[in-house]
Amino acid sequence: MEGKLLDIIRKKLQEETLLASEQKKWEKYISNDNNRLEFEQLQRTWRASANVKMKLDVDTQKAWQRFITKENPQVRWYQNSWLRIAASVVILFATALTIYLTTGRTVTLETYAEEVKEFTLPDGSTIWLNENSKVVYDPDFNKERKLSQEKGEVFYEVHRDTTKPFIVNASSTKVQVLGTSFNIETTPEKVDILVKTGRVAFIAEKDSLVLEKNDVASWNSKSKAMTKSVNPENNTLAWQTKTLVFDNDSLSEVIKELETYFDITIVLSNPAIGNCKFTSTFKDPKIEEVLKFIGITLDLQWGKISNSQYNISGKACE
Repeated sequence: MEGKLLDIIRKKLQEETLLASEQKKWEKYISNDNNRLEFEQLQRTWRASANVKMKLDVDTQKAWQRFITKENPQVRWYQNSWLRIAASVVILFATALTIYLTTGRTVTLETYAEEVKEFTLPDGSTIWLNENSKVVYDPDFNKERKLSQEKGEVFYEVHRDTTKPFIVNASSTKVQVLGTSFNIETTPEKVDILVKTGRVAFIAEKDSLVLEKNDVASWNSKSKAMTKSVNPENNTLAWQTKTLVFDNDSLSEVIKELETYFDITIVLSNPAIGNCKFTSTFKDPKIEEVLKFIGITLDLQWGKISNSQYNISGKACE
């Protein structure tokens, strides 16, 4: 990648205005799908760096100049352009600017659109953040094993410690466990929790519940209502397990799950085929592979209308 293009990328990251000649070069570069995806990933990392509150004794302009000066035509470039760009970020900020951010007195774990990340906490517990999710905890986490889920959806696999309960504050609720696995989804007015293994105490204001495997509970902060039920769905945790399971489900139910998982729309040309029953398991599924298998299994046809819309047609099942 030539130095001029690197400078254009720097300008785009810093939201500076491009010259007409630079804009033309930029449009040519970003029209390539691989380049676009790489830039979007870099842009997320760049924006995440703005949240870092630590004082960095780094002159970013000088660092950038040192970087592009070193990479002259006589020096062999990395083959992967993303590695070259990522290297500049490391130089610019003198730290690993991932979405694992230390901000003064707290540690922040955060994901952005279309990202699912796995993190290991200081006590050995593992958490998975669905897209657009955020968790915050103190650097001395091991003292109290307490964190705050500020937004989004997080799956927790808690390392058992009978001397210290693991506590999650989510909105106006508190979840307390010793060692278990569970999922919490937060929205502005609601907190939902699903227990996969073990027992969980779910507390909100004056209400509390003890939840066990497959129990689901919700707290509505507006109505001040807490409810409990048994999880009826196979795919509630599909975002974390990367697995879709269908067990004699109607095609209509299957489509709802696929639409949620892939963030797409599927149209049935013949509503009657929605009653067809379907059974299968997909590990790390791809939408077109799933639709192809549905078509073969149920003798149906499918088509792609756009990147986010598909259709299924055929005769009703006997």
